[in-house]
Amino acid sequence: ASSSDPHCWGLLQITITELEARAFLQRMEPTMNLTVLLMRGEEVEVEVPASGIVADLRAAVVEKSKEEVPPACILKLINGANVLLEQWPMSKVDVSQPLYAVVAMDTNVEVLLQAAGSADAYAELFRKASVASSTEGDKAVTVGPLPTILSVLEEMTGEPVEVEHMKADAAPGMLLYDGSEGELLVPSLDTASLLAALGVEQVPRVTLSIGVNSDAVNRGLGVVIEASKLMEKNLDDEGMRMPKYVYNGCGLKADARRSAVKFHPGMHGGQLRVEGVGGWGNQNIGFLPESWSESG
Repeated sequence: ASSSDPHCWGLLQITITELEARAFLQRMEPTMNLTVLLMRGEEVEVEVPASGIVADLRAAVVEKSKEEVPPACILKLINGANVLLEQWPMSKVDVSQPLYAVVAMDTNVEVLLQAAGSADAYAELFRKASVASSTEGDKAVTVGPLPTILSVLEEMTGEPVEVEHMKADAAPGMLLYDGSEGELLVPSLDTASLLAALGVEQVPRVTLSIGVNSDAVNRGLGVVIEASKLMEKNLDDEGMRMPKYVYNGCGLKADARRSAVKFHPGMHGGQLRVEGVGGWGNQNIGFLPESWSESG
């Protein structure tokens, strides 16, 4: 067609307008300007699309900082007290909390475990928490039962995740463990959704109800409670002034603030003890806790 053909000029004009519109929209796409603190003490300023994912943020940090990530290592991004997974949307990033970039030798499962505390499964339970008045007049909030850590990891990744020495039992909500070093049952939980639902700034105290049992004879069985390494308050000095009890030290670590709560299934009196700061030796609980097979 000739240039005098109005249809030709109309088509050309539409094509140019679409290209200009696309470029304009790209320039106008909302972005997030973030400051990330590196391990070496430096800060980098990065800009990423607000509609992007955490992997985009990680790539921007690596490019801007020239941070070298050795083989078998990863660059972890920590937002306040939460480890960010690369497939998460940028909307998961809390801009009111600091951002850190840490090079670490972590396996994929270890990264998942550290990030599990902000999983949607826990947040949804917090939002649905029931409130009742306690005998002391305070309000008691009940949350749970919590999903198993394996089901949380599967929800986060969209596929089953294998954790060495631990697997799901046939009974719903139960786990089987056959290791000796222990495994994570519940991560450090992000209680922001719970606090928002209750309209409070903090939870003064927490009571944990955990069911554990075994057929091991004369072997202390229990759970280890560890303070998150990302907690702002440093309790080391305060802990040094408290009494500390250690029997065999199983479950304790020199670089972690832990208390190991143990009892003895099938043993007269149960012999409850707590190892760590504020702990005590074996105490008679007043009854014989049945072992796994005896409990039916």
